[in-house]
Amino acid sequence: MKKLIYLLVILLSGTALHAQRDTITAEQAKNFVGKNVLLCDRVKDGHMDNISKDEPTVVYVGDTYETSTLLLVFNKNDLTTFSFDPEKKMENHTFCVHGKVAMYKGKPAIYVKSEEQLKVEE
Repeated sequence: MKKLIYLLVILLSGTALHAQRDTITAEQAKNFVGKNVLLCDRVKDGHMDNISKDEPTVVYVGDTYETSTLLLVFNKNDLTTFSFDPEKKMENHTFCVHGKVAMYKGKPAIYVKSEEQLKVEE
């Protein structure tokens, strides 16, 4: 019986640790590719890339477009479900987004598929 309880404690503690998300900044995102995170940072100069109607919308997070450290990628179909325009609401605001860090065009990125993933501070 003791072995069963011991095994159960190990399994539950491992599951709890796995469920936790790391809280990171945009600068740290490159070290967390492939991991689920809670990223909190500030959009200093947001820029949305809308070159083609078939391309996703991208918000660049960083000091300037050229020095962006993280991309938030919004697919066109997903963006239609948002009640706000992310570019307008995020620029010069602190935000938190939860999701998996991936790569997009050579930069760390988080694909934002729903409004529930994103919280923008007023």
